[in-house]
Amino acid sequence: MAPADSVGPALVIIDVQAGFISEYTERCLPRIHELARSGRFEAVIATRFSNPEGSPFRRLIGWSRLATDEEIALDPVVEKHADLIIDKVTYGAGAELESALRARGIVEATIVGIDTDVCVLHNAAALFDRGFTVHVDLGGCATNGGPDADAAAVPLLRRTIGGNQVIPRADTAS
Repeated sequence: MAPADSVGPALVIIDVQAGFISEYTERCLPRIHELARSGRFEAVIATRFSNPEGSPFRRLIGWSRLATDEEIALDPVVEKHADLIIDKVTYGAGAELESALRARGIVEATIVGIDTDVCVLHNAAALFDRGFTVHVDLGGCATNGGPDADAAAVPLLRRTIGGNQVIPRADTAS
């Protein structure tokens, strides 16, 4: 339960960008758009990942995508409805996301986005660690790792932030 002086929850939209939207991940867009347009949230905060030269993704993983303006571009609906866009060069939005939520008096967040098994999980765990009540709406999540990685993320999310905080997809029991 939120403190008496807190405001409504935030919607945190993780990395819904042209370079991450694929045949598999596009399935999460209708739910993300629905939530972004809903007016149910005190704030809509989007993250935008970029992968500059010298990043750990390039050096350690050999992954060089999300480096061009075209790949980095946010989904137009997300960009239109975002009250704040946090640029990041790693998995998490960290202190900047925490600070943005606290400045607005927000103690609860619903997270959606891409990739469920990496950036969504990382940001959900980070907010949980910082004392926020975090929900992950699986209908608004997908991963470029495909169905197996998506399925693997669900028990990890339940273990990390609590089973009651993981909202199943409407079309599945997961």
